[in-house]
Amino acid sequence: MTPPPASSSPTAETLPHTSVRIHREGNTTVLGFSDQLLGTVSQSGRDQVMSILEPGCQLMLDFVGVEEISGVGLRHILQLTRFVRGMGGAVAARNVS
Repeated sequence: MTPPPASSSPTAETLPHTSVRIHREGNTTVLGFSDQLLGTVSQSGRDQVMSILEPGCQLMLDFVGVEEISGVGLRHILQLTRFVRGMGGAVAARNVS
């Protein structure tokens, strides 16, 4: 399976990059976001996320402190979710309000 595509739209390129924090909690890998999910993840952040994904992985998306999510940010979250589920993994979210 191929990784989710990087956005190629001109609008996404002008938006700020989203930072991602990655850590483990038991068998689950936690991706933490904060502030705003308005743009794309930087290439280094994207590489870091892709390196932790493996078949059957358990992924928790932590939205603590996230105040705003744009359509671009939501699209990337959905693409990541589809990719992980396509590998037989599971995705959950916490601190969503």
